Amino acid sequence: MLYRSLLRDIAADVLRRAQTLAAGRVYTPRDWPTTQCYPCILVDCLNDRKESLGQEPPAFTATATLDVTARVQETSVAAARDTCEALCDQIECTLLTCRDLLSRIQRVSTIESTMELNATGRVHIADMRMAFELEYFIAFDPFTDTPPALQPVAVPLQSLGIHADTVRPADRSGTYANPPFPDAVIPAPRTRGPDGRDEGTLDITPQDPHGAQ
Repeated sequence: MLYRSLLRDIAADVLRRAQTLAAGRVYTPRDWPTTQCYPCILVDCLNDRKESLGQEPPAFTATATLDVTARVQETSVAAARDTCEALCDQIECTLLTCRDLLSRIQRVSTIESTMELNATGRVHIADMRMAFELEYFIAFDPFTDTPPALQPVAVPLQSLGIHADTVRPADRSGTYANPPFPDAVIPAPRTRGPDGRDEGTLDITPQDPHGAQ
């Protein structure tokens, strides 16, 4: 699970449980409202950015943008604005005192709020988008974070052969079939090895711990 998705789910959960004007009407992208039920809160977290700390393995200071939208409906523009501002104040208070959220980040670096008012009909809708910039540390360990498909697969050792084709002694002119290290064989005439023959060989067959060979 992406860390920004975890932050989104924590924020949505605490807002559902909080005593805000929206009550339990808090929706994430997986469950957008299909009917007009106001007031409500929409929670999303689609964007983040990572700034390298110049470490090995890779480590970053990451900032995720938690988007929270407060949406209300009233009979006048002034009432819509006031209700929306009251709901946004509750949202800020809920998120900025949530220990579960704050314990997973380094800080809330900025909060930017923008309100839109729609007064074209008999009802008036106010929308306030609040962008919380959540800063946290993240690192990638090549031993534990590698995707399973890229991790090495353990294969049981069935046999082990050790071959020694030494520099000295060396056959000056001999040619040997199937040398153990063909790329290392020096063509004849030669003054030193490897010459393509084993000066020493050791074959090892591991024993099965359950008794089978």
